[in-house]
Amino acid sequence: NKTCSWSSGPLSCTVVGLTSNVAYTFQVTASNTSNTSAASVSSNSVVIGLSNNSFSAALSLIDTSGSETDSNENATLETNEPALDAGTGGASVWYRYTPTQSGTLSIDTVGSDFDTVLTAYTGSTIATLSRVAFNDDIYYYNGFVTSAISIAVSANVTYHFRVTSFG
Repeated sequence: NKTCSWSSGPLSCTVVGLTSNVAYTFQVTASNTSNTSAASVSSNSVVIGLSNNSFSAALSLIDTSGSETDSNENATLETNEPALDAGTGGASVWYRYTPTQSGTLSIDTVGSDFDTVLTAYTGSTIATLSRVAFNDDIYYYNGFVTSAISIAVSANVTYHFRVTSFG
């Protein structure tokens, strides 16, 4: 429960700590001078937007290994986003990784419950991205529609990864 108060004009209230991709319903209760009033009708559900739906808000991957659980539900393509490498999807989420050593980086979407396309890029802005690699379906003919890539990486170079839906 969050309490906001004001004396005049429109009410503005900030709620923090909400989770991306979750529907929330808000209800407002106004108090009169007697400190009593009926609750208002509940609002329509509000879905909090994805935090890594845009290139500039890419989720930073910091460990040398691990996994990230995420969703691209309600994700979109943004203006100037590179053309899709495969499929007609468009629900993209972004990640970035800057290795401290040169070597080979492997990344995949194994465990996803939908058909993914995974693309790796270098570049500092969405307008200057250069594709390094992409994969659509590890083993399509065996029913594996998740994606995986392995790329040579250079120390202190930032790599961006886009995960999109195929269709």
